[in-house]
Amino acid sequence: MSCVLPEADERPRLERSATLAGVDAARVAQLDEVMAAAAALDPVATARHAEAAAAAAQRAARTLPEFVRTDLEQRAWAVLGRVMDPEVPVVSLIDLGIVRELSELPVPVSDRPAAPQGQGVHVVLTPTYSGCPATELIETLVHEAMARAGITRVSIERRLAPAWSSAWISPGGRAALRDYGIVPPVHDSIVGMASRGACGGSSASAGSVVLHFVPREQFAPLDCPRCDSRNTERISAFGSTACKALYRCRACREPFEYFKPI
Repeated sequence: MSCVLPEADERPRLERSATLAGVDAARVAQLDEVMAAAAALDPVATARHAEAAAAAAQRAARTLPEFVRTDLEQRAWAVLGRVMDPEVPVVSLIDLGIVRELSELPVPVSDRPAAPQGQGVHVVLTPTYSGCPATELIETLVHEAMARAGITRVSIERRLAPAWSSAWISPGGRAALRDYGIVPPVHDSIVGMASRGACGGSSASAGSVVLHFVPREQFAPLDCPRCDSRNTERISAFGSTACKALYRCRACREPFEYFKPI
């Protein structure tokens, strides 16, 4: 979910259409009010999220995958680099590795005299898990971000195989998670899957993926994201969401979340 920084004397608002994806207009309006109040109470957090979106866009621009070929595809990739994860607003869809492919749609014959108005892209997304409640919201955010960028036709394909892996989180995304106070998955470096990341990695392009099962008890101690101490302990298998666990640092006494490996 993205929040736009307000101009002078303007209330913060959600850049999200109430009619897309069958969202009820009254509930969205109510959510806008909540977001506006939260932004007014914590403008520092709002500014931090905006800075995180700009940093994520820069990371996306530096890591164009091979399948991004045309100018339109590059522009669309940059747009996706600013679409932040609704649950963790410091990492983008590209940082998380859920953007699998991106290609330009052919311009319909009827639109060719006005080609810019007929521009379109096909985006393949792999949700972090098939039942993720944010999947439809993410697709809505993609549609809206593309529309604001002048890309009027967007085809979204939801691809479930190969299944998403936490190995697909980019190095920049991992750093952003840690700076935000969430320890990124640690077993990827152990099983050597990082090189098979998102967007056409070797395993994905071959149509298969190797699953590695690592007993959680064998993990090395987690470094506290606040003081770097390894004197940490798990206090709950689940954090704010099912994909995270809750830990505590015995040194600085601060709690933190751990993004569990998948």
